Amino acid sequence: MSCWRKCASVIKDTDIDILKEAAEKMGLGIDTSIKRVSTSYGISDTNSANVDGAFIKNGQKLELGYVLKGSSGNLEVIGDFWSTGRAKGNVAA
Repeated sequence: MSCWRKCASVIKDTDIDILKEAAEKMGLGIDTSIKRVSTSYGISDTNSANVDGAFIKNGQKLELGYVLKGSSGNLEVIGDFWSTGRAKGNVAA
């Protein structure tokens, strides 16, 4: 299952420390060495992205990354939200 999305926030001046703290509160970590996320199948320009880092869970990379945008620091979260294990509910085909 995959749920590829790009979510831009209106949060200004987000920095890596704030993002790490928020991720930790959700039981996730941040790996700044990961620079690309994608789905596990059918990788194309529409379901893969270059990122500033990726979220990890139990030491394993999630296909969910972030971009701290420009000088304003606006945050963008990009990737396969289903891979976080936090997606709930039924998905209709």
